[in-house]
Amino acid sequence: MCFPELFEKRANRIPMATTVNLNKIKTVMQEVYGPFPGTMAGCVEWKPRRFAGKTRYLWTDAFGLCNFLTLWQVTNEEMYLHLADALIEDVHDVLGRDR
Repeated sequence: MCFPELFEKRANRIPMATTVNLNKIKTVMQEVYGPFPGTMAGCVEWKPRRFAGKTRYLWTDAFGLCNFLTLWQVTNEEMYLHLADALIEDVHDVLGRDR
């Protein structure tokens, strides 16, 4: 579902992130969405945690999606694309309705 080629052109514009900042971002993302899987195989079954165990919030999840894509761009770890895809799927399952 993700299209890495759309983001390749922008990768050169992102300033070099420090390890400390990346660790802070990863920590916050795991506080919001739950622990990241330890392996690529774990990405298949990973589901983002819902807020207060009840629902999704579109704006918060939109920022979360941007953070996952930024983590992918900066680290080049494909796991973050899979986590972004899982977030999109869960948001659609919870908030999306065919009209």
